[in-house]
Amino acid sequence: MRLLMYADDIVLLAESAKDLQKMLDVVTAYSKQWRFRVNPKKGKSEVMLFGRKPRNTNRRWELAGEEIGETSVYKYLGIELKSGLSFKHYKDKVVAEARKRMMLVGNGD
Repeated sequence: MRLLMYADDIVLLAESAKDLQKMLDVVTAYSKQWRFRVNPKKGKSEVMLFGRKPRNTNRRWELAGEEIGETSVYKYLGIELKSGLSFKHYKDKVVAEARKRMMLVGNGD
């Protein structure tokens, strides 16, 4: 089990569904103890699965007493991750943006 933290964001990384739910429960307990709120709303708190598709499609994820959903795309510190753990989409986007800016600089003479 691992976590990434930046400002008011936290990313939980777990090897199994059971471990992830335990980590979500720890975050919930910690937030109650230190009196801050987590935001379980869609787009703020979601689960992203990597690897094989789970057999159990009725899995529920819970944070702060509310169900949170699963997503196939996640953006962390400006980097888009897709559930296939491929950076190709992000790389293509960055290269296209760089080419666009190079054209603007070249036309500015």
